[in-house]
Amino acid sequence: MKKTLLTFFALAIAACAHAQFTPNNLVVTKVTPNSTYNRAATVSLEEYAPIGGAAVSSTNLSIGDDFYLPYGSASNQFTGYLNLSTDQQLLTLYGYNQLPPSAGNTELFSINAPSRTFVAVNANQTVTKIVTNAHTNANVNRGAMAYPLGDGTYGTYLFGHGAGTRYSVYDPTSATLSTSVSVNSLNTISAKIYHGKLYASSQVGNIGVNAFDANLPTAASSVTSPAPLLALTNAHDFVLFKIGANQVMYVGTAANAATAADGLFKYYSTDHGATWTAAGKIDGNISTVADNGFRFLTGRIENDKITIYAVTSNNTTNSIKKITDETAYNTTIGNATVGITISNVATAPTGSGFRGLAFTPGTTVTLPVTLAEKLSAKALGTHVALSWATASEQHSNRFEIWHATNGKDFSQIGQRPTNTPNGAKYSFTHNNAPKGNNYYQLQQVDQDGQRTTYGPAVAFVALSSADFTVKASRTGVSLQLNSEQALKVGSISITDITGRVVAKQQVAIAIGINQYELPLTLAKGVYVATVKGEGLQLVKKFALN
Repeated sequence: MKKTLLTFFALAIAACAHAQFTPNNLVVTKVTPNSTYNRAATVSLEEYAPIGGAAVSSTNLSIGDDFYLPYGSASNQFTGYLNLSTDQQLLTLYGYNQLPPSAGNTELFSINAPSRTFVAVNANQTVTKIVTNAHTNANVNRGAMAYPLGDGTYGTYLFGHGAGTRYSVYDPTSATLSTSVSVNSLNTISAKIYHGKLYASSQVGNIGVNAFDANLPTAASSVTSPAPLLALTNAHDFVLFKIGANQVMYVGTAANAATAADGLFKYYSTDHGATWTAAGKIDGNISTVADNGFRFLTGRIENDKITIYAVTSNNTTNSIKKITDETAYNTTIGNATVGITISNVATAPTGSGFRGLAFTPGTTVTLPVTLAEKLSAKALGTHVALSWATASEQHSNRFEIWHATNGKDFSQIGQRPTNTPNGAKYSFTHNNAPKGNNYYQLQQVDQDGQRTTYGPAVAFVALSSADFTVKASRTGVSLQLNSEQALKVGSISITDITGRVVAKQQVAIAIGINQYELPLTLAKGVYVATVKGEGLQLVKKFALN
């Protein structure tokens, strides 16, 4: 697509070479009210460790008097939505580029500002700000969502009130946005991309969450019927998971004047999102009603569990909550439900408030593949048979099979393509596998190169009689064992034809030729030499004439 660059130039590109985001942490938009303009706030991105809630870094976005967010009134609390691009490389945000003309309680959206500021932040915490006229005057802007186009640029949705959702192309190299195109005039609260499709929430009436008719529209597009439930009101941010053949959606709600009816709502679909069933809700802070709802969400699968991170609804000193749902996709939930765990990650400092929430750049957020059967490995003679199965495959490219003999130094030995959206069974045979323990991993590679590791699975390939030789004389027995890898300590025993043990010795088994000498006096007859260890038993009959 040919890009017509805006005549508005990038305001600033502030490189923060001294700092870098840590993958798998959380980033939250923090707003702090301006001492002169009570309804305007300076903005920073605060990085927190999801376990323990330790503060990691802070990035000031309001340097240069060119980026602000509303603060104070209830309707100002649902701005500042923060998103991580679908390739997990950029954080995007959308705000105001000027303050009110005079001190006091003037709302930012009422100052009729002619333009707004789009912000992109990469893993090195380099901040790029670009002025755009996608939303102007009294149109409230709320957030931005980006996805890679494959040529180094990003398709970007700028969303809010009035002008609704608009599409631009962001070029990080030239720090430009193309002229925006209207996608839909829906009063949009939040927009997200899941499984290659654009979704949007709206607080108008009972619209709830919608999917667009075009998966990733770049021109005018309609929205489908309200997705979760017709009666859902005050919908804000949302997170969507694909669990096998089913889908689960969590939607944060909060009225302008938050009530006990607000919270985090769960819905599930068994028909690919055509219809949805309500499955309960979780309250945020029942002791403080104004903090009971949720406006900002992110989430992913962690340790095979659905994990949601959510910002509560209060204007100031609100919190980031971690909510783990270990129940089945169709289980109705509540705060006291077995399998639901709620904990506090961090609380905004006194006088400030949290808004948008996302994972740090570099984080593995979604798994394109859901395993229905985990990787298994079974030794069949000198071969190892591997098998696994998927319940779903979204935007996946292939499985790579990796092998090691020590459990840590893996190398690739094969691969299988993935191209079955509803899942498939897979197998792979490792021919002539080394003797001893063999470790296997799957590395699932999605379309944009992101990797997810499954396993390991272990199979033991036993030594064979061909690896074990015995020579005997009247004064002793000489044994030779050829091993391709080190095994745990074993034992060698010599028994006569009646089963009586005439000699026994503990041995260590190293890689290569192992030579063992058992000095003893033997009479003529038939004997049996046995070597044993964990997963190992070799027997060799010999005669002394």
